[in-house]
Amino acid sequence: MRWLTLLGPIVISIVISLALNRFISIEAATFIGFVAFLASVIYFDKKYIKFQGGVFIRRTKKGRDFIDNTARKSPVFWRVLGNIGVVICVISMVMIFVYLLFQLQPVLAGEAGGIRLVLPGPTSAPTADVPGTLLLPWWLWVFLIAIIIIPHEFAHGIMCRIDRVRIKSVGWILFLIIPGAFVEPDEPQLKRMHWKTKMRVYAAGSFTNILVSLVIVVVLMSTTLALTAPVGVFANVVKDTPAHQANLTGAIIEIDGVPIRSESDLVKVLSDKSPNQTVTVKTAGNNYVLPAFYPQPLFFIPKQIVTADLSDVKEYRITLQKHPDREGGYLGVAPALTAVSFNGNEQAYQSVSVMLFYVWLLSFGVGLANMMPLKPLDGGLLFEEVAGRIVKNPKKLKKVVLVVSVITLILFLSNLILPILL
Repeated sequence: MRWLTLLGPIVISIVISLALNRFISIEAATFIGFVAFLASVIYFDKKYIKFQGGVFIRRTKKGRDFIDNTARKSPVFWRVLGNIGVVICVISMVMIFVYLLFQLQPVLAGEAGGIRLVLPGPTSAPTADVPGTLLLPWWLWVFLIAIIIIPHEFAHGIMCRIDRVRIKSVGWILFLIIPGAFVEPDEPQLKRMHWKTKMRVYAAGSFTNILVSLVIVVVLMSTTLALTAPVGVFANVVKDTPAHQANLTGAIIEIDGVPIRSESDLVKVLSDKSPNQTVTVKTAGNNYVLPAFYPQPLFFIPKQIVTADLSDVKEYRITLQKHPDREGGYLGVAPALTAVSFNGNEQAYQSVSVMLFYVWLLSFGVGLANMMPLKPLDGGLLFEEVAGRIVKNPKKLKKVVLVVSVITLILFLSNLILPILL
């Protein structure tokens, strides 16, 4: 890519953003500048860009040597990793289909549910105000997309090259304001390859996204455990209960002198209390709500934590009621979040944890979404190979893949659109 192809759009983007900032917010101005940057790249590089299938495509030969060298160094390792990826992605393919199917019930009932598209927008912070979407600041979205797409596509390339499938080109695509990347194998050659090779190639991208999300889990869990210590439980107050009548707020850190560090601590203390007994409850004020990974049975799924302000402690004298479901007194709170204090820099953790959470969210989400059994997605191609092991007749196989793809598409669109309509 010539220097003018990149430098020119950058200058245009900056000039437009600065000029518009006099009249609109900085978020809106820089977003328009971002759109202008993409349009300028297409204009300056138009000689090498093709408009094909509704998207702009820029092909190049650069990057193929890197893929070749990476694959050539450890072919056995990549093949074993690819086989593991096939197993994980077949499981993921079933999981995402079942999720879309069962998620449809609460969607049709008008309850919370459905799925959202993650898109860039003129916002300073992530927002879900627009139905059916999660808008991220454009700069954060571009950063996340790069982390997700580049390893995804290079993994496809590596799996091609370990079995000597030729890579015709690599490059980037642009659909409206949504950029992407690709590795283009020799499709006729790939179609002739052994089914195991094809399955490794199809699964490689999503498996890499899932691996990235696992790395994020380990990093964020380690950071959370190193920098925070549980000090209480932030609970939702149930209406018309003793806690509600006492106007209890904040994170519960102590009951009758007993420290509360977890939901189990809270349940144990209250189960030893009697109805009509008066207890002393101490709470701490809360500041930030942050994503975190704590060791738990489903540790792969993040849960939120709330930071407790131990300089803002309140004390309540509350008379318990009879618990409606078990023995012991009833305070009237539903434990929601772990309250923590910080051993390190709270502001730094806030920035890092939010960034890592969205890397996890998009990487894991893209990996699963791409595994939907819907052609031409990788999941659809993978399903075709799996089904081909059972359905030997090509015509019947084609019908099976078409039916499953149509059903998956209907489920996907229903989960996306119906929450907006209902």
